[in-house]
Amino acid sequence: MQPHKFYIGSMSPTGGVKKIATCLKQGLLKHGVSPVRFDFLTPAQRALPPAFESGDVVIFCFPVFAGRVPACLTAWPELKGNGAMAFVTSVYGGRACKDAPREMADLLVKHGFKVIGAAELLAQHSLEPRLANGRPDEADKTYIEELAGQLLEAACQADSLPPLRFERSAAYRPYRTNVQPVKLRAENCGHCHLCRKICPVGIIDNQGEPIAEKANLCLGCMACVKHCRRAIRGLPPAAAQAVAQ
Repeated sequence: MQPHKFYIGSMSPTGGVKKIATCLKQGLLKHGVSPVRFDFLTPAQRALPPAFESGDVVIFCFPVFAGRVPACLTAWPELKGNGAMAFVTSVYGGRACKDAPREMADLLVKHGFKVIGAAELLAQHSLEPRLANGRPDEADKTYIEELAGQLLEAACQADSLPPLRFERSAAYRPYRTNVQPVKLRAENCGHCHLCRKICPVGIIDNQGEPIAEKANLCLGCMACVKHCRRAIRGLPPAAAQAVAQ
């Protein structure tokens, strides 16, 4: 059965996940399928997800942080699958996906999706750019476009296939404590508020400073660093040195 509609959603703090999503889109276009793109990086975007229906296929592309799904996705009441099919695309920076694929699959099932497949794909690491540097490369792009064709085939046969299941022999690993990026040169801030708007957990105030009571929610995703127009944000020097080691 041909799916009703394809969607590709991405949470891409520094751009790597979006590159993966673009490759998947190109692969589907080569098979005559024009997917709808949507983002779920910020709280405002997550508050207005598309209205999915049974028979739709939704590809969720998201970054892996220390083997876990980004914590902000575990509470997403507006997301409703309504029986739509889902494909889990875990994007990692060269270390390991660990619990993230099965955790995301569990979350999507709770929200009313039928998970029909999963992939673990490489993009440059957001904290340590030497890891997976240049990924996805041309070979990755070719593979991902071919994967999109396999996904389309699986979606057409989904009625006759059992839901994807992961081994559940252990609890998820604990979330790590993240180091929060800061203004390294506060005097050069232009107060454009982009860091506040792009923050996935909404913990930056109008002055570009962390809201004290929410600081522990920081994902360490580096979105505010990547998108800073004046390149004044980064990890505190001691934390940056520890990452480099």
